[in-house]
Amino acid sequence: MEEQEEKNELEKYYKTVYFYMKRALIIYAIVSAIIIVAGQMRWFFGFTFGSAGALLIFRLHSITTRQLPNKKNPLLFMRFHYIIRLLILAAFVLIAIKRPFLNVYFTIGGLFVVKIAIYLFREK
Repeated sequence: MEEQEEKNELEKYYKTVYFYMKRALIIYAIVSAIIIVAGQMRWFFGFTFGSAGALLIFRLHSITTRQLPNKKNPLLFMRFHYIIRLLILAAFVLIAIKRPFLNVYFTIGGLFVVKIAIYLFREK
C-alpha cells in the first residue's frame, strides 16, 4: 500500500517536471521564431544557449530534490548540488561573454525560460 502511494507520488512529481519543461520549450519556440523572423542569429544562438542551460539546471534541480529523502545529511547534499548548479549557471554566462557569436543578454534571458513557464502556467 505504502509502496503504491510512493509510486503514485513519484509519477505525479515527474509529470509536473515534464509539464513545465514542455511549457518552457513552447515559450522557447515562440520567442525563437520571433527572433529568426527578425533576422538576428546572434540573438537566436544566445537565447538557444541560455534556454538549454535553463532546462539543464531545472532537470538537475528536480533530480536533486527527488533524491533528497534518501540521503543521510540532506542539508549538505542540497548545498553541494546548489553550488554545482550555480557553477553551471556561471559557466553558461561566461561562455556567452567570451564567444562573439552568442548575445549575452539573450543568453541571460534564455536562462529565465523555465522560471517564466512556471510563473505563467502554475496552478492558482
